[in-house]
Amino acid sequence: MPRRCVACFDEALLSGFLDEVITARDRRVVTAHLAVCAECRRLLSELREIRQACLSTRFRRSPSPPRPVGFH
Repeated sequence: MPRRCVACFDEALLSGFLDEVITARDRRVVTAHLAVCAECRRLLSELREIRQACLSTRFRRSPSPPRPVGFH
């Protein structure tokens, strides 16, 4: 069982890191931590995979349900 990192970041912060929407200060802190924490690197890798799967999914619009008789 992998050790739980005592400084693990909230997934929202790692997601923001991945999406490049966090502050420069937070980016430096996360980058430095990732250099020494395999558990957080693993979590970031999982988030990347999920993000890629979402971005590569093609969504199709469902056909509109038929309108009830007499509906205008």
